Amino acid sequence: MSVNGDETLKFGNREILKKYCVYGIFVCGLFLYALVHFHRNSVPGQIYNEISTYFRLDATQMASIGASLMYVYAFMQFANGMLVDKFGGFRVLLWGGMFTVAGSWLFIFSGNYWLLILSRVLTGIGIGATYLSMLDITKISFPKNFSIMTGFFLGVGQVGGAVGTAPFAAFCQSYGWLTCLKVIAGITTAFVLFFMACFCVVDKPPVSRQPMRLGNYLTVLFNRYNILNNFSFNFAYGLFYGFFSLIMKKFLQDSYGMSSEGASGVTCAMLIMQAVFNQTFGILVAKYNSSGKRFFDWILAVPFCCCVSVLSLSLYGSSSCKPIVIGLFIIMGMIAGCTPVSLDVTRNINPPEISSTAIGFNNSMAYVFSGIFATMTGAVLGRFSDGNAFAMTYPPKAYIVLLAINSVLLLIPAVVARFIPDYKGKNIYQPSCQLFGIGKR
Repeated sequence: MSVNGDETLKFGNREILKKYCVYGIFVCGLFLYALVHFHRNSVPGQIYNEISTYFRLDATQMASIGASLMYVYAFMQFANGMLVDKFGGFRVLLWGGMFTVAGSWLFIFSGNYWLLILSRVLTGIGIGATYLSMLDITKISFPKNFSIMTGFFLGVGQVGGAVGTAPFAAFCQSYGWLTCLKVIAGITTAFVLFFMACFCVVDKPPVSRQPMRLGNYLTVLFNRYNILNNFSFNFAYGLFYGFFSLIMKKFLQDSYGMSSEGASGVTCAMLIMQAVFNQTFGILVAKYNSSGKRFFDWILAVPFCCCVSVLSLSLYGSSSCKPIVIGLFIIMGMIAGCTPVSLDVTRNINPPEISSTAIGFNNSMAYVFSGIFATMTGAVLGRFSDGNAFAMTYPPKAYIVLLAINSVLLLIPAVVARFIPDYKGKNIYQPSCQLFGIGKR
């Protein structure tokens, strides 16, 4: 074989290797995105009693462990848009993977409360870098099948969330929560090392020479329609997730005598329904595009009605109400799957050229609210510990007060959503939407 032939063969082999390494990075990204949902759902919610007993933590401290991840994750949604635009999804996802590994191992070997908080901060930075990075990688790796592959990786994320409920709780019961977390940290480390190996081979887009600008965020922040949007769906989602991720499993155990496995099964069913209705609402928005705003109006009234119903049944205090309460929680899980409707609203009330910035900012606000309401949940429960800071079971009145507060707060998005104009399938942004003229385009 000639020298030129050898060089051609080597070049061809390198290109094939690069192609498979791109697929390898995508697979690693799928795993890291599944970890996003896993970490948000599993710790501390599924092992609440185990962690609080092992580290001697009260309700406020437990809430802070959950909220710290939410706050950092929210900030990363805000920052990650600029980072991905500047450095590209490949680089940002690699950095995120390394932070996730560090946070996962630190949690396992933490000896005190503050190290637990630091571990959740590191994990929040890591998983917070995943969503927009994966969108960028998918766009580069599968340009002809971007929508299909995006739907695929979002679905994998929901599967990760489901694994973080009943299956994770069952494994923790069988093998111990520390052992399970060590296995997950080990698998995460292996995937990130494989990512590094593939990263060294693939062609990465060059680092952008454009400076990172905050001006687009001012346009989003001071858009009055966007403010209404944040205090409708994102506010309601924050309330749902602040309660769901931290205490819903424990509420079912304490108030209705459910086993750990049974309560985890309910949370798993909620996540499955959320995944199903993400697809359902997406189809509805596509088919009835001009009706997106009308979906929004009635969707946000449902959580309020469900929460008031759960409160009424809790006041009634009968265990025979348990199937109805479970059904109401599953309905709330369905409504949490209306993200496509929220995205449609966001896309039509912001300037088209910065719709990605608006989506990233609104996603950030949803988790800011989640962190705030998780902290509120812990503070309320802490008031009912009857002098025992490390109470394992809270009295019914603690949950009644919490549900009453949530019911009042859920009335806000149900009302605010009706002040967003009906855009009838068209973008309605105008410079006059900007409060005080700040961020006007």
